[in-house]
Amino acid sequence: MNQGETPENIPLTLIEVLANSDGMTGFIKLTKQGENPAPVTKEQMMEALAANRVIFGIKESSVEKLAARPIYNIKIEVAKGLFPVDGEDGKITYYVKRDSEYQPEYSLEGTVDYKNLDYFQLVKKDQILAEITKATEGTEGMNIFGAAVPAKNGRPESSPAGKNTRLIQDDTLLVSDCDGVIRFVRDTIDVNDMLKVNADIDQLTGNINFSGDISIEGDVCDGFSVKSGGNVIVKGVVEDAAIDATGNVHISKGING
Repeated sequence: MNQGETPENIPLTLIEVLANSDGMTGFIKLTKQGENPAPVTKEQMMEALAANRVIFGIKESSVEKLAARPIYNIKIEVAKGLFPVDGEDGKITYYVKRDSEYQPEYSLEGTVDYKNLDYFQLVKKDQILAEITKATEGTEGMNIFGAAVPAKNGRPESSPAGKNTRLIQDDTLLVSDCDGVIRFVRDTIDVNDMLKVNADIDQLTGNINFSGDISIEGDVCDGFSVKSGGNVIVKGVVEDAAIDATGNVHISKGING
């Protein structure tokens, strides 16, 4: 890739146009052909670039400087392509905690109030559960030969919408369709309108206060309370405990206390 024309018997300068293997950077290398060669002009170097199909990202100021103060036998960068910009992946920001993230709160004295653990994560109707940031498209670039350089699009996140939830605001916010209890199924959020407790109501669960129906597989232990905005079903025994329900209360194995 050479270019240089001078009158007969006048030494010339060889103009060599080079490019990186990815076609994103172009160079000019000047080589003397004899002593005191004729000066190389900006126009000659621009013609050499065009002859080698370098048409994009040419740094004319660099070409002008090289014409004014020639540097020989060294590659001088004179063209730079536009690099592509990959899109960003989608992501989900959860505003409710997974079961594994639950930690009881300690008082200033370092003790835990086991009767008020808030063991179950309760939400209200229309409460925001998660925010979805959508994936973005990439922006293609261009190499010094004018060819497009493709970009990668961001990967979308799977929808977190589960039972009794819905997406709003162009599918960027997930909200609850009802009052209920949070349950994660992998990365999907369910809201159950009945609270099912598969154990006793004791120091592991704390007191229960729920706006809907409550079903308790075990006992309600001494000193604890259950408050419901609907019906309460206790499949075990209620000891010396408090049951407060707007609807019906069914106790399978009786009251002790």
